[in-house]
Amino acid sequence: MTLKIGAMFVAAAALLSACGDEGCTNETAQKKMMDLNTKVQAMAATAPEKMVAAAPKMQEIGTKLQAGSDIDAVCKAIDEMMVELDK
Repeated sequence: MTLKIGAMFVAAAALLSACGDEGCTNETAQKKMMDLNTKVQAMAATAPEKMVAAAPKMQEIGTKLQAGSDIDAVCKAIDEMMVELDK
């Protein structure tokens, strides 16, 4: 599961590089994705059950990226995921 999630974040970063830059910029979104990836990788080692519980939200972010959602929606989803992982 960790490899699948890691691959999702790599794909997300690539997709973000092709997005528009209104509001939340590509650079900001890419940084947020890297921060989220770091947090998820740490969680995989220390609290895998928490990561499994958060998987649906992470999949939602991936779906938004694949659907071509606007960058602001993607940034908002990443921010929400970061808050969720901090609980």
